[in-house]
Amino acid sequence: MGWERHEGVVVRRPWRLAARTQPSSCARDRRLAVTQAVPAPNTIELWFASTSSFGDSDGVEDQWPLSPDERARVGQFRFEADRRAFVLGKRMARVLLGRALERPPETLVFAAGATAKPQLVESGVASGVTFNVAHSGTELVCAIASGRPVGVDIESERDDLDLVALARRFFCAGEIRQLETSPPDRARQLFFRYWTLKEAYLKAEGSGLRLDLAAVDVSGVPDSLHAAPCRPVEDRPRGLLVQLIEAPFGYAAAVASSYPPWTTTRRTWRAADIGRTRS
Repeated sequence: MGWERHEGVVVRRPWRLAARTQPSSCARDRRLAVTQAVPAPNTIELWFASTSSFGDSDGVEDQWPLSPDERARVGQFRFEADRRAFVLGKRMARVLLGRALERPPETLVFAAGATAKPQLVESGVASGVTFNVAHSGTELVCAIASGRPVGVDIESERDDLDLVALARRFFCAGEIRQLETSPPDRARQLFFRYWTLKEAYLKAEGSGLRLDLAAVDVSGVPDSLHAAPCRPVEDRPRGLLVQLIEAPFGYAAAVASSYPPWTTTRRTWRAADIGRTRS
């Protein structure tokens, strides 16, 4: 499940779909410099991007390969930063998934599942490719896996929120105690690590609003970016593991998926990764 970022982190948001194409003789021939295939079963690919790395000349305002419905949503964003993040996320996910499935990204079809989480249909179901996207501030991350659910989250480690008050609303008792007994800087770091671990877990679990953040206690998850995926304390077993992942400076990020444990590959999506030739 997701959250509507009200001032950064508070309110539940609808699931977000975020965003290679096979070379073709179409009017626009777009090529990804990085070769990509369907991820191995025990590998999760993590692609990071930043809206600050894309200028107007990089075509971030170009809405290819978004669907008509997605293009309609672009105009609903009040702030340019949110619009740019939405377009870039959609493009990144579609291009990466299209490359993995050997299909033009503009032909991919997504449908909301029972919990409103976007899912690939048609060949996406047959391939077993799964994905999830998150963004906060200027940073985006897209997770792609095969044959397993996946959830990812990223959050800007803001310093203008009453984190203890938020924790008391959404966190478990053990997590709250950790925050209350830690120095302010450490408490802020812990809060966003806990938040991203929890949200990644909920997104991988996939039941949306029916599952609360307090359903999982992540205070015992190793506080290291090099730790292997591990099982948090759950209100009931769901067969999911969580893992902190390296994020840009000033951000926290996490990924979650099912057994068995996985390895991650981390890549950066840049403007140079997409070339365009208009006929």
